[in-house]
Amino acid sequence: MVPARRSPTSVGVRSVAAAALALCLTATACGGSDGASGDDSDGSAAEETSATLAPTVTIAATGEPTAGGSLVYGLEAETDGWNPTKSRWAVSGTIVGLAIFDPLTAFDEAGRPQPYLAESVTPNGDFTEWTISLRPGITFQNGDPLTSEAVKLVLEGHAASPLTGPIVSPIERVEVRDELTAVVVMSTPWSAFPVVLTSQIGMVPAPAQLTDPSDGNVLRPIGTGPFAFDSWEPDNELKVERNEGYWREGMPYLDSVTFKPLPDALTRSQALDSGDIDISHFNSQAIITDFREKAADGEVQIIKDPTEPEELFLLLNNGKPPFDDIRARKAVAHSIDTERYLEVFGEGISEPATGPFPPSSPWYVESGWQGYDLDLAKEMVADYEAEKGPLVVEYLATNNPEDRDTLGLLEEMMGEAGIEVESRAVDQGSLILDAVGGNFEMAFWRQWSAPDPDGDYLWWHSSSARPIGQFSLNLGRVQDPEIDAALDAGRGTLDLAARQEAYGDLQRRFAELVPYVWIYHSDWTIVADNDIRDIPNGPLPDGQPSLPFGGTYSASHRLTQVWLET
Repeated sequence: MVPARRSPTSVGVRSVAAAALALCLTATACGGSDGASGDDSDGSAAEETSATLAPTVTIAATGEPTAGGSLVYGLEAETDGWNPTKSRWAVSGTIVGLAIFDPLTAFDEAGRPQPYLAESVTPNGDFTEWTISLRPGITFQNGDPLTSEAVKLVLEGHAASPLTGPIVSPIERVEVRDELTAVVVMSTPWSAFPVVLTSQIGMVPAPAQLTDPSDGNVLRPIGTGPFAFDSWEPDNELKVERNEGYWREGMPYLDSVTFKPLPDALTRSQALDSGDIDISHFNSQAIITDFREKAADGEVQIIKDPTEPEELFLLLNNGKPPFDDIRARKAVAHSIDTERYLEVFGEGISEPATGPFPPSSPWYVESGWQGYDLDLAKEMVADYEAEKGPLVVEYLATNNPEDRDTLGLLEEMMGEAGIEVESRAVDQGSLILDAVGGNFEMAFWRQWSAPDPDGDYLWWHSSSARPIGQFSLNLGRVQDPEIDAALDAGRGTLDLAARQEAYGDLQRRFAELVPYVWIYHSDWTIVADNDIRDIPNGPLPDGQPSLPFGGTYSASHRLTQVWLET
């Protein structure tokens, strides 16, 4: 047995609202391992020599996994609850969700969805019916058996949910064939349906949780996952304990995990340095660079998520002035010098973005995106102002110091083109509510890391766009028949070449319409103490390797396989 770890130390945190609009369908991308190769003399395994600031530096285990011990996990944000049909899960909520629940499917190392809680997920010939067969003998943490009725209940709950309903809008009905078999009938072909089952959509709560008439269905989760819910003090900590009846033999290894929301990245990094937390995730480039230096000195382990990154971009509200006018959108796009931005904030590790996929993605094409061109930006401003008057833009961002610094540089760039910027800083929860309600003009945003582009369908399709003042998952209120046609074509087939052509059309149309202003691909990294082992996702139930991170979000991962070596 490994000795129990230190008791968690109380860390003060500021209250935040739900982390992000996260119903999110998928997560991180195609291909990947944990990036570790080669043993150093001290037993560490690194992607590069420790003399460099390697993106991944881990310590190799000296033996087989052993049971025991506890972790304190520092999270980027608090989450508003644990009913997957009602709660908004971003990366932090997904990490907790994957500890308590199991998804019906999970990604293999090539980014393809494979059965996980399900034994198989099989389509008919035209993808209008999917048969979900469950593994036998699995029980929920309250002792009830996992059955197809539970799958039917949660999918119907999603269909009826104003939050997650748009994600599963093609589902017409769910039929129970027998105790372990459910058939999902679609109103339209949906070839990528198993992708959505990797996310909170595919996490199956016990019927006893979903039918609880009290707030318990949100506050007291019951799943089939490796850890059972113990307690939750919102904005302070949530604790889970080993599920002794877990269906994957020998797992999990940890006795317990305590999750602590620490929204400020600097506070979170300091808590890791001081030992108040043992592991955390970061996408602040300056903090990642600092931890790379510490990893090179042997102080911590660091693992870059090698999969599909999220994009950092300016989210434009195409549904109201000034960005219902393409000249205003182009003026902003041509005013933003991404190279200059990354010289200041990229720390040499960020990649500029020209669309929703990086060049390493199998979906990427040269889209014809036209970025920084100050003369052209001034021309667009003059053309706009000749007809409509001064181009004044409200910039919405969170009120943390890093976003304020970002605003200063972006405001300077837009000012050089003649665009007047008026800023409004709010907390993260308020920013999200303003975005879904359309109460913004331009916002600094981070999103979209689906390994399969169908995972981002609802964020881009016109069917998800709603008028200003109504709840809209198409946050930019982008409504374009060519975008819709590309998304529908990609959804209706599994032919790779046809899908690549469809999503190439999508990217080219984005470049033409400029509904978003791309800045860079976000670099997510996990930092952990030196005694933690097997941090990336372990093998799938059938033994094949899985995607090292992801399931719904970049940097999200299962804790099923994590263990301590001391």
